[in-house]
Amino acid sequence: MGWPDDYPKIDFKERNLLNNKIDYLESISQQISELTKLVYQNANIAKKKNWNIINDKKISSYPLIRDILIDADFVALDSPWQFEMILKEAKDAIHSQITDFKMKIKKINDLNKDANSKWKGWV
Repeated sequence: MGWPDDYPKIDFKERNLLNNKIDYLESISQQISELTKLVYQNANIAKKKNWNIINDKKISSYPLIRDILIDADFVALDSPWQFEMILKEAKDAIHSQITDFKMKIKKINDLNKDANSKWKGWV
């Protein structure tokens, strides 16, 4: 009909899902940071909290991170230093996943920017 009907509709659903995934992974990263300090005080509590992270339904979407956390769970009571090093590996894997998601968000934003560029000056 008029120009508002021709204006491209921006779908934020995929970007919102990626933002939710980033928030979740950042919260897991924060919990892992707390575990690396807690293991020297009480390894049993650190192991239980690590197990709670492993059993979370959302973490099953990230099998690499989950496998690293399972490896850390085996050494939690025996070697706190090794537990800490394995958790740092998990944290590195989380941060690489976050950067991948941020790159996807940037691509989505660039596509939306390109779609709206032909309307520049009209709106």
